[in-house]
Amino acid sequence: MKSGEGKTIPVIEKNFYLPDQKKNITCKTPDIRKMQEVIIDSRTKMYIAIGADPEEARQRYSNRLIPVVKMHGGNKKPAAI
Repeated sequence: MKSGEGKTIPVIEKNFYLPDQKKNITCKTPDIRKMQEVIIDSRTKMYIAIGADPEEARQRYSNRLIPVVKMHGGNKKPAAI
């Protein structure tokens, strides 16, 4: 089993009504109080499931960041981890 599989993310449900609709809309958002905070750099934080590997989360974040930097000319360096 890969790391992070089988872990559930706690969810908060909020119900609200739009003025012109009679239908109830439910929005499900993660409950970050029940998640683990991972600090990527001085300006970036992310939240992962409790028990998940923070180092793997940082690595996955940086792997997503590098293609964006290359797409915009490649002269910018990704943030220091």
